[in-house]
Amino acid sequence: MNGNKQSKIRKLTDAIGRDVCIDTLESFGLHMDSAGVLTVKGCCRVSLCEDSRIVLHTERGPIGIRGAALQMLLFSPQETQVGGKIETIGFTDGEIKDGR
Repeated sequence: MNGNKQSKIRKLTDAIGRDVCIDTLESFGLHMDSAGVLTVKGCCRVSLCEDSRIVLHTERGPIGIRGAALQMLLFSPQETQVGGKIETIGFTDGEIKDGR
């Protein structure tokens, strides 16, 4: 199978997998459900976990999460979940400064 067809099949498989909530070929993903729970796929470590700030490290780089009453609900490389009142999510240099 040529590379273009293989890429299209992988994207289709990943999209279907996300929709039915099963493991896919993707190694990274971010998803927030209707209850406000953030799910991160591909998290390898946590460098900061506070009530108002969390930093998760992935192969794509550190992800900073800022909010209130933040909690790690689940941690594994396959699925990491963060709950609470999430205000911002973004790639960071590994630190979240106190200023907004």
